[in-house]
Amino acid sequence: MITRRNIAHTCKLVTLGKFGATYGVRGWIKVFSLTEKKRSILEYRHWIIEHKSNLRFLEIEQSVYRNKLITVKIKDIDDRETANELTNTKISIKSDEIKKLKSGEFYWNQIINCVVFNIEGHRLGKVKNLIETGSNDVLVVESIPEDDTSVIKQRLIPFIEDSVIKNIDLLKRLIDVDWDVNL
Repeated sequence: MITRRNIAHTCKLVTLGKFGATYGVRGWIKVFSLTEKKRSILEYRHWIIEHKSNLRFLEIEQSVYRNKLITVKIKDIDDRETANELTNTKISIKSDEIKKLKSGEFYWNQIINCVVFNIEGHRLGKVKNLIETGSNDVLVVESIPEDDTSVIKQRLIPFIEDSVIKNIDLLKRLIDVDWDVNL
């Protein structure tokens, strides 16, 4: 078994989803995908989980996507009790396994912790999360006001390229937005 330290020194991990409840009695388990298209998580056949303080590689033996529900059968997990141990465990892959994107495209995890400035140069905070709303995604930006460090201010900024999102520089970890500092 590979340990957390060995993996951490060799690569970064990217979380793609997590396991839900078991499904049936033969080792199947539900999967909650964080990928843009829910079934895209199944394109990655080797997953890494943290289980009992160790990182462990899992191989998908079979998968089913039906009625927006993903269930998988993991190799060497053949009963409900063993599958149940995986419930609520994050599913990750090595970052070098992620598909390469076209120029100008990026993954959500790449903009988490980017610093956000408005076009007037005011620092609005750091991206802490993104929310999928259907019409457009939303940046969750958190900042700590200088006058009261006990309060965290949260801004929800629509992710609308060109009109609100003006520039994303992943190398510098900066995002420029057309957004009022008082909103």
